[in-house]
Amino acid sequence: MVTFADRLSGSDIRSIGNVDSVISDIKNKHDFDQLFLLLHSSDRVIAMHAADAIEKITRVHPGYLEGHEQAVATITLHAASKELQWHMVLLVPRITLYKEDQHAVIFKIIAWAKDKEQSKIVRVNALQALYELTMKDVYSKHALKKLLQHIEQENIPSLNARIKKIVHLLPECKGGGDCSCCAL
Repeated sequence: MVTFADRLSGSDIRSIGNVDSVISDIKNKHDFDQLFLLLHSSDRVIAMHAADAIEKITRVHPGYLEGHEQAVATITLHAASKELQWHMVLLVPRITLYKEDQHAVIFKIIAWAKDKEQSKIVRVNALQALYELTMKDVYSKHALKKLLQHIEQENIPSLNARIKKIVHLLPECKGGGDCSCCAL
Protein backbone atom coordinates (compact mmCIF):
# COMPACT_ATOMS: atom_id res chain seq x y z
CA MET A 1 0.00 0.00 0.00
CA VAL A 2 1.30 3.44 -0.92
CA THR A 3 1.50 5.74 2.09
CA PHE A 4 1.10 9.51 2.37
CA ALA A 5 4.87 9.70 2.89
CA ASP A 6 5.51 7.80 -0.33
CA ARG A 7 3.21 10.12 -2.24
CA LEU A 8 4.71 13.28 -0.75
CA SER A 9 8.33 12.30 -1.29
CA GLY A 10 10.40 13.57 -4.14
CA SER A 11 13.62 15.29 -4.98
CA ASP A 12 12.40 18.77 -5.85
CA ILE A 13 11.46 21.04 -2.96
CA ARG A 14 9.97 23.56 -5.42
CA SER A 15 7.42 21.08 -6.78
CA ILE A 16 4.06 20.49 -5.09
CA GLY A 17 4.37 16.82 -6.00
CA ASN A 18 1.24 14.83 -5.22
CA VAL A 19 -0.05 17.25 -2.58
CA ASP A 20 -3.41 17.74 -4.31
CA SER A 21 -4.08 14.00 -4.54
CA VAL A 22 -3.19 13.56 -0.86
CA ILE A 23 -5.55 16.42 0.03
CA SER A 24 -8.39 14.71 -1.83
CA ASP A 25 -7.76 11.53 0.19
CA ILE A 26 -8.13 13.26 3.56
CA LYS A 27 -11.72 12.37 4.42
CA ASN A 28 -11.74 12.83 8.21
CA LYS A 29 -9.75 13.87 11.28
CA HIS A 30 -8.11 10.44 11.56
CA ASP A 31 -6.70 10.74 8.02
CA PHE A 32 -5.58 14.28 8.82
CA ASP A 33 -3.84 13.14 12.01
CA GLN A 34 -1.85 10.59 9.98
CA LEU A 35 -0.80 13.33 7.57
CA PHE A 36 0.11 15.66 10.44
CA LEU A 37 2.68 13.17 11.71
CA LEU A 38 4.67 13.78 8.52
CA LEU A 39 5.53 17.30 9.68
CA HIS A 40 8.10 15.55 11.88
CA SER A 41 9.70 13.76 8.92
CA SER A 42 13.47 14.07 8.63
CA ASP A 43 12.93 14.25 4.87
CA ARG A 44 12.62 17.97 4.11
CA VAL A 45 10.51 17.39 0.99
CA ILE A 46 8.01 15.18 2.81
CA ALA A 47 7.71 17.63 5.73
CA MET A 48 7.24 20.59 3.38
CA HIS A 49 4.67 18.82 1.21
CA ALA A 50 2.81 17.68 4.35
CA ALA A 51 2.81 21.28 5.62
CA ASP A 52 1.49 22.47 2.26
CA ALA A 53 -1.34 19.93 2.35
CA ILE A 54 -2.15 20.70 6.00
CA GLU A 55 -2.24 24.43 5.34
CA LYS A 56 -4.63 23.95 2.42
CA ILE A 57 -6.87 21.46 4.25
CA THR A 58 -7.20 23.64 7.34
CA ARG A 59 -8.39 26.61 5.32
CA VAL A 60 -11.63 24.63 5.02
CA HIS A 61 -11.33 22.44 8.14
CA PRO A 62 -9.48 24.44 10.82
CA GLY A 63 -10.96 22.12 13.45
CA TYR A 64 -8.70 19.34 12.21
CA LEU A 65 -5.87 21.15 14.04
CA GLU A 66 -7.58 20.46 17.37
CA GLY A 67 -5.18 18.45 19.49
CA HIS A 68 -2.18 19.66 17.48
CA GLU A 69 -1.85 23.12 19.04
CA GLN A 70 1.36 22.35 20.93
CA ALA A 71 2.94 20.70 17.88
CA VAL A 72 2.06 23.68 15.65
CA ALA A 73 3.66 26.05 18.16
CA THR A 74 6.77 23.90 18.58
CA ILE A 75 7.29 23.28 14.88
CA THR A 76 6.77 26.98 14.14
CA LEU A 77 9.33 27.97 16.76
CA HIS A 78 11.92 25.50 15.46
CA ALA A 79 11.26 25.38 11.71
CA ALA A 80 14.61 25.74 9.97
CA SER A 81 13.56 25.64 6.33
CA LYS A 82 11.78 28.59 4.75
CA GLU A 83 9.36 26.21 3.02
CA LEU A 84 8.18 24.85 6.36
CA GLN A 85 8.11 28.34 7.90
CA TRP A 86 5.85 29.83 5.25
CA HIS A 87 3.23 27.11 5.78
CA MET A 88 3.48 26.86 9.57
CA VAL A 89 3.08 30.61 10.09
CA LEU A 90 -0.32 30.44 8.37
CA LEU A 91 -1.47 27.65 10.71
CA VAL A 92 -0.86 29.66 13.88
CA PRO A 93 -4.00 31.85 13.63
CA ARG A 94 -6.09 28.71 13.12
CA ILE A 95 -5.29 27.40 16.59
CA THR A 96 -5.66 28.66 20.12
CA LEU A 97 -2.15 29.07 21.44
CA TYR A 98 -1.38 27.98 24.97
CA LYS A 99 -0.49 31.00 27.12
CA GLU A 100 3.04 29.71 27.67
CA ASP A 101 3.61 29.54 23.89
CA GLN A 102 1.72 32.64 22.79
CA HIS A 103 4.42 35.27 23.35
CA ALA A 104 7.24 33.15 21.93
CA VAL A 105 5.30 32.23 18.79
CA ILE A 106 4.14 35.80 18.17
CA PHE A 107 7.69 37.07 18.75
CA LYS A 108 8.96 34.52 16.18
CA ILE A 109 6.36 35.64 13.63
CA ILE A 110 7.26 39.31 14.19
CA ALA A 111 10.95 38.45 13.80
CA TRP A 112 10.26 36.69 10.48
CA ALA A 113 8.21 39.66 9.27
CA LYS A 114 11.00 42.12 10.11
CA ASP A 115 13.96 40.04 8.91
CA LYS A 116 15.24 41.53 5.65
CA GLU A 117 17.23 38.34 5.00
CA GLN A 118 14.13 36.16 5.32
CA SER A 119 12.25 34.75 2.32
CA LYS A 120 9.69 37.22 0.96
CA ILE A 121 7.03 34.48 1.07
CA VAL A 122 7.71 33.89 4.77
CA ARG A 123 7.55 37.63 5.44
CA VAL A 124 4.28 38.09 3.53
CA ASN A 125 2.74 35.10 5.30
CA ALA A 126 3.99 36.38 8.66
CA LEU A 127 2.22 39.69 8.04
CA GLN A 128 -0.95 37.80 7.10
CA ALA A 129 -0.71 35.71 10.27
CA LEU A 130 -0.25 38.81 12.43
CA TYR A 131 -3.31 40.38 10.82
CA GLU A 132 -5.35 37.24 11.53
CA LEU A 133 -4.07 37.16 15.13
CA THR A 134 -5.10 40.82 15.44
CA MET A 135 -8.61 39.89 14.34
CA LYS A 136 -8.67 37.26 17.11
CA ASP A 137 -7.55 39.94 19.62
CA VAL A 138 -4.30 38.09 20.25
CA TYR A 139 -2.08 40.83 18.78
CA SER A 140 -2.48 44.61 19.03
CA LYS A 141 -3.87 46.50 16.03
CA HIS A 142 -1.70 49.45 17.02
CA ALA A 143 1.46 47.29 17.07
CA LEU A 144 0.52 45.76 13.72
CA LYS A 145 0.01 49.19 12.14
CA LYS A 146 3.41 50.35 13.40
CA LEU A 147 5.04 47.18 12.05
CA LEU A 148 3.33 47.60 8.67
CA GLN A 149 4.49 51.22 8.44
CA HIS A 150 8.05 50.17 9.25
CA ILE A 151 8.13 47.35 6.68
CA GLU A 152 6.40 49.44 4.02
CA GLN A 153 9.44 51.75 3.99
CA GLU A 154 11.51 48.91 2.52
CA ASN A 155 9.48 49.38 -0.67
CA ILE A 156 9.32 45.67 -1.59
CA PRO A 157 6.41 45.06 -4.00
CA SER A 158 5.23 41.73 -2.55
CA LEU A 159 5.28 43.06 1.01
CA ASN A 160 3.66 46.35 0.07
CA ALA A 161 0.87 44.54 -1.80
CA ARG A 162 0.06 42.51 1.33
CA ILE A 163 0.37 45.58 3.54
CA LYS A 164 -2.10 47.46 1.33
CA LYS A 165 -4.56 44.57 1.57
CA ILE A 166 -4.20 44.32 5.36
CA VAL A 167 -4.53 48.06 5.94
CA HIS A 168 -7.74 48.04 3.88
CA LEU A 169 -9.17 45.23 6.04
CA LEU A 170 -7.88 46.42 9.42
CA PRO A 171 -10.47 48.06 11.67
CA GLU A 172 -9.78 51.61 12.81
CA CYS A 173 -7.34 52.14 15.63
CA LYS A 174 -6.77 55.57 17.09
CA GLY A 175 -3.19 54.55 17.76
CA GLY A 176 -2.81 56.74 20.80
CA GLY A 177 -2.94 53.93 23.30
CA ASP A 178 -6.43 54.88 24.49
CA CYS A 179 -8.41 52.35 22.45
CA SER A 180 -9.13 48.74 23.37
CA CYS A 181 -6.83 47.35 20.67
CA CYS A 182 -3.80 49.20 22.09
CA ALA A 183 -4.40 47.59 25.47
CA LEU A 184 -3.61 44.11 24.14
